[in-house]
Amino acid sequence: MFKLHGFPTSNYYNKIKIALHEKDLPFEEIRVVPSQEEDFLKISPLGRIPILEYKGEYIRETHVMYEFLEEVAPDTLRLLPSDALTRVRVREISLMTDLYLDFSARPLFQHVFFAAEKPSEAAIEKALKDTLFGWRAISNLLDCENYAVGDQFSYADISAASTWDIVQKSILKMTGKDLWEDKPMIAEYLRKMEERPHIKATNKAQKAALRMAAMAKKKS
Repeated sequence: MFKLHGFPTSNYYNKIKIALHEKDLPFEEIRVVPSQEEDFLKISPLGRIPILEYKGEYIRETHVMYEFLEEVAPDTLRLLPSDALTRVRVREISLMTDLYLDFSARPLFQHVFFAAEKPSEAAIEKALKDTLFGWRAISNLLDCENYAVGDQFSYADISAASTWDIVQKSILKMTGKDLWEDKPMIAEYLRKMEERPHIKATNKAQKAALRMAAMAKKKS
């Protein structure tokens, strides 16, 4: 039995939740938030979520979890393609989504989703510049006719479905820039991904959690 430690506001948590569901692996959700408390740092040295627990051992970092799930559950749905070059492309898109989209737009998330103070204009401009740079790089690697890469659902699709929309919403709200304006098929691709039951349910839970977090912030 797997245990997934984290909270549904986190797109990183949601990636692993979707992967576990797609691979039909039973798991228990343990709701925790990032913390620098000593007890939490024992299982998450950086105080971050998610943490995947398996047989009493703790696994950190989303991409490590992706790889681990493929190794420990090889007879379930494969989310890394068998072809080596396609597999590399899946890894590239998954990692670049985190490094060049999520990381670039993240300074805007607290204001857009959690009702925090608006970032400075300089911070907004930097987020836009860095996100556009990252998106140009990623978009050159995409297929998105059916899936992000090739002809099968993969971790690249999970990463995209969990992150691209919140990045787009943040950039659009703060700058008016539509990341998909030159690639309208991206919106259609994301709608298709949203039709997958596990993605739809997980994203719905995230939206509810974000609304609750924003309301709590306004009341505090």
